[in-house]
Amino acid sequence: MTRTKVISIGADAYFEDYPILVLFNEEAPDELKDICILHRFIEAPKLETFIKGAKIRFDYEEYTITKVGNVAFKNFSQLGHLSFHFGAGIEDILPGSIGLDRSEVPQLHPGSVIDFIA
Repeated sequence: MTRTKVISIGADAYFEDYPILVLFNEEAPDELKDICILHRFIEAPKLETFIKGAKIRFDYEEYTITKVGNVAFKNFSQLGHLSFHFGAGIEDILPGSIGLDRSEVPQLHPGSVIDFIA
């Protein structure tokens, strides 16, 4: 399992027109902090949790991974950076992103836990 804890949520982290959440570790550049969810790893990223069919749990809401960008694991493990795209109709995602099956974007708060489950 990979586990991370939300530290803070930027003022513009929830995009009105796009079902996306952007994570960064606490060392995110200042110019990105308003649009990001800042987090801290509790359990370091494990490659086996970054595969199609694995689960992501935001607090108690569970989602299934439908797509994984080719640098998603590398970016997340090295920079703490990852974008979640919500919705089954996602065709293309950016290389540092994960696509999820449900279109509802979870409402996170400081202290929320995100689990990546193989």
